[in-house]
Amino acid sequence: MLLLASAVFYLSSKNVHQIAVSISESEFHSWPLVVPHGIVINSGLRGQTEIVFETPTHQFYGLNQTAIKHGYANVREITKKNPSKPGQYMDVSDLIRFGSALVKDP
Repeated sequence: MLLLASAVFYLSSKNVHQIAVSISESEFHSWPLVVPHGIVINSGLRGQTEIVFETPTHQFYGLNQTAIKHGYANVREITKKNPSKPGQYMDVSDLIRFGSALVKDP
């Protein structure tokens, strides 16, 4: 996975953080989404971290269970079908790892 993304927004305090980074299919060996690019957002409040993907049309999808539990649509709605595994979707774990790595606890 080649990461050439650029930070577009960062906010941090003791209990709150948010960072948003643009990312595109050209940066991944196997891009799992039907949209060619978007923004990965890592935001948290008091220890609960949401990892969200924003599409070019400003639709938001949860990449992790915390984001989905807080009302974001599941990213599976925009995930490509896996051509080598009929009936399954492509793996989005690289996007989740990318989003998780944006902010690390001190």
